[in-house]
Amino acid sequence: LTKLTAAELSLVYHGVRHGYSYISQSCTVDLLKKIFNESEIGQNISCGKTKARELSVNVLAPFFTSKLIQQIAQSSFYSLSFDGSNKGTIKMFPFIINYFTIQCGIVRSALEIVEQPRETAQNIVDTLRDLLKKHNLDIQKLTSIGADNTNTNYGRNNSVFTILQLEVVNLLKGNCFCHVLSNSAKVSHQHLPVDVETYLSQLYSHFSSSSKRIAELKEYFEFVEIEYLCLLQHIKIRWLSLYNSIDRLLKVYEPLASYFCDINNDNADAITCPPAIKIFFSSNMSKCTLYFLHQILFDIQTKNLELQRYSNLHQLLI
Repeated sequence: LTKLTAAELSLVYHGVRHGYSYISQSCTVDLLKKIFNESEIGQNISCGKTKARELSVNVLAPFFTSKLIQQIAQSSFYSLSFDGSNKGTIKMFPFIINYFTIQCGIVRSALEIVEQPRETAQNIVDTLRDLLKKHNLDIQKLTSIGADNTNTNYGRNNSVFTILQLEVVNLLKGNCFCHVLSNSAKVSHQHLPVDVETYLSQLYSHFSSSSKRIAELKEYFEFVEIEYLCLLQHIKIRWLSLYNSIDRLLKVYEPLASYFCDINNDNADAITCPPAIKIFFSSNMSKCTLYFLHQILFDIQTKNLELQRYSNLHQLLI
């Protein structure tokens, strides 16, 4: 291994480690040649986007994967976590493996990211089996699977869990507690007197594509001497957006309520106000519901963030 090769591999590893694109790698190499113009390595280093990708995919990835498999082979058991994710029109399944070593304790590593356009339980199981076979991992050493709480993954009939349990009898469920918290808040929200999620979407849509409406709203902020803050979009499939959207709405509630209540729908030339929004700001129940959700969701959001970053989940749940 020459010093030049080591330099190129180190540069590519650094870029992958920090999420830099291969195009930026090429630009960095050009810069290094100018900075270290008296260095033999600096002048001879060659690592454009094509070469950087080849080194990453065909040299570094196989090397680190082989080291990972060696560590797993020395461990008695392991668990797998997975979740489908879209990258453009491509459906990707990252498989994360968890195992124990005496030196490091519990280790979590990305085993592989697999392209799988079909999301049926049987297709996911087949992909998982092929992956384990590829890396010579014994499926009987699999202790649990971690995934979100959909019927495909954990349903009673023909799910990923039930299919694997036929082969691995003592398999455990690794349910996503973040999903449990999110779903509990979502289901409970249906029993509230005001559908806050719907109103948040309507409010955001009212201003999202109209500079004229925003300009008129800013006049109300100036009148009450409050700094203008834009509304935050709530996306129903994003766990952490509801609390942030409600928190922002409460901060701008007074000027926003004045803006909508002053709109005259009888004037054909003026901006019209959706009747549902005018009812929302005219009702005291709406503001009470917002404050109630703000208080409850703060605790749920805090615990959700802890679950996502906490390593000792068992201790946290206790």
